[in-house]
Amino acid sequence: MNEHPPRPSTDELALIQRLVTGDPEAVGALYDRTAPVLYSLAVRILGERERAAGVVEDLFTEIWREPARWQA
Repeated sequence: MNEHPPRPSTDELALIQRLVTGDPEAVGALYDRTAPVLYSLAVRILGERERAAGVVEDLFTEIWREPARWQA
């Protein structure tokens, strides 16, 4: 079965654009919208809740530190 990841919604694309242009509230909004799904995926892959939480935390720390690196 060849599954493709879901495409970002229009709202998520707008959040990413806000993030890249330096909107400080965009990271929090993107986190609220996507972290539960990312965490669930990380738990599935890693098999450990604590490690999964760390991965999601590291991801959003990187997004916050270097927003210009991220693109839709």
